[in-house]
Amino acid sequence: MSRSFLCVSALLVTAAFSPSLPRAEEKPRPAAPAALKMSPVDRGRLATALKKDGPKVADKSIVVRGPQRYAVLFVEFASERACADFAAPAGATVFNRFRQFAELYVTSLAAAEAVTEAAGVRWAQLHSVVTAPPTPELTKVPGKTKALNSVVRGGLNGLTGKGVVVAVLDTGIDFRHPDFVLDTPSGKASRILYFWDTLRDHKEGAPGKPGPLKYPNGAAIGTVYTREELTADLRADKSRIPELDTGGHGTCCAGIAAGNGRGDPGKSYVGVAPGADLIGVRLGAVHNIENAYLLNAACAWIDKKVGTRPVVVNCSFGGHLGSHDGYSVQERHISARFALDRKGRAICISAGNQRQLPSLHGLATFAGPLNKGALTWSAGQGGLLGVYVDTASPDDVVVETAGLGTSKLHRYVSPLSGSLVLEAEVALGARGEMKLHSKSGARLQAHGFIANGIFTGPCVTRTHLLGTPGTAHNAITVGSFDFNDGFDEAGIKARYGPDGRELNLGSLSFYSSPGPLRKGGPVKPDVVSPGQFHVAAAAKGSPGARDRTGHYRKFNGTSASSPYTAGVIALMLEKKPALTTGEIKALFQKHAVKDDFTGGTPNREWGNGKLEYFAVKRILDALR
Repeated sequence: MSRSFLCVSALLVTAAFSPSLPRAEEKPRPAAPAALKMSPVDRGRLATALKKDGPKVADKSIVVRGPQRYAVLFVEFASERACADFAAPAGATVFNRFRQFAELYVTSLAAAEAVTEAAGVRWAQLHSVVTAPPTPELTKVPGKTKALNSVVRGGLNGLTGKGVVVAVLDTGIDFRHPDFVLDTPSGKASRILYFWDTLRDHKEGAPGKPGPLKYPNGAAIGTVYTREELTADLRADKSRIPELDTGGHGTCCAGIAAGNGRGDPGKSYVGVAPGADLIGVRLGAVHNIENAYLLNAACAWIDKKVGTRPVVVNCSFGGHLGSHDGYSVQERHISARFALDRKGRAICISAGNQRQLPSLHGLATFAGPLNKGALTWSAGQGGLLGVYVDTASPDDVVVETAGLGTSKLHRYVSPLSGSLVLEAEVALGARGEMKLHSKSGARLQAHGFIANGIFTGPCVTRTHLLGTPGTAHNAITVGSFDFNDGFDEAGIKARYGPDGRELNLGSLSFYSSPGPLRKGGPVKPDVVSPGQFHVAAAAKGSPGARDRTGHYRKFNGTSASSPYTAGVIALMLEKKPALTTGEIKALFQKHAVKDDFTGGTPNREWGNGKLEYFAVKRILDALR
């Protein structure tokens, strides 16, 4: 099942809900027992996808390697000791452990259930695929091009990111692109310290080494190349290393954060932190980031490789399955790894490009029997419906459903968030409705999110659209504002805007996903940065028109504003390597620009404000 961006990859069905569908009131029943350790829907997906004689796997959250199918489970234990003491049962293999979190492959439903029955397990969740989306579409519009002087390029205040590592977890990096190459007395040299291609198996005798992790069958996950191997290939008469970014998304991100501008004689498109070193991790090929489940494992590998050097990680991908509150196991793992008091580490994640798709979220406010709230939806292929209600009395909530067909509505209380969860698999083409009320008359809200479908009618709201894992509390979640509308396409200046309209420079980008988090927590997005649009390093063979040099293309979206923010953090870490995630967030909160576009901040669209040039200057001046 695919999710997008960075959005759920959804079949949008536009048929309206029919009020004539039969409706059945759910009989009151107690909350699920404390023994429940995995979502019933996840259990059902596992049972279907891991059958040895089952049909071809359609659920893209299942890893297929040769004849073997693996499900990836994110598991949280009650304590670090319980996690350390956990011994994987038959059919399960741990590939990453950190504090109270473990990540595993399982080969059967029985193995997954044995994991959940192990001592100390709080909750297990099935991995779901996220995406790195195509850039939001722009068309040529008449008029003279304009740009705001609001973007940091080539460093600032003498800082270039030197000594800092920018890690780009994405579709890869074209290591041959001039922006990632240095000229030295000995010849060309790569700026990339390490590159882990998780998609391509290592071949005996070829450059690189087997990846640092293994599948349960013993095969290494991908191939790792060192700077020395990349440099040798740059200098060789015949290249032996294949293309490391066939989609181009990751190359654009790396260029915005840390490109050195070498591909253009005037260095017009130099990145924010051109003096930083780079690490690339290829988690997906084009749009589906199928190996995004390795995010935390990749961060652990990066930590081992760089030691005490400061690192900022960029992830320009995400999706829309789940509770959107930062309480998924993977997101809690991210927040633990990037604790607010951890020195020299930060992670930037795109907010998402779904502001123009509010139908991904439904909101129903309800009270007593005479004040019911309703969620209505249309589903596509393989739809998954999740509804979340925060209440101290889950048995007080009465639910009526229509349009679920033979699907069962599962009801339980999440042990991580404490929220009442109502979820179901929704059949192809299903049009449904859920009505809720409280027996006590308590006024409550139900937030719905749907994979492979849309909400319809009055429940649709333009809020709570941040993608996951950007909803992780300690991630620095980044929205996008418009700062440029011009591009020299093959040397001819052209002006661009959405649907033939000119961009209102300085305003929030039309796609930038708004917050807040569903269940309180920190301000999200954290900040909004220049995202529409950059001219960024273009990978060989990737789509999109080029500039006059052939090395750059226009690139927009929160996929662009996130690496811009990562580059700014690299400048901050150069000046103060021991800076913590908490301090970075506090500096953004204090110094981000507030203007007529942002209005009073913090707010759900702009977070703490704009991270434009003068905000960055104030931040760097404030660091001691």
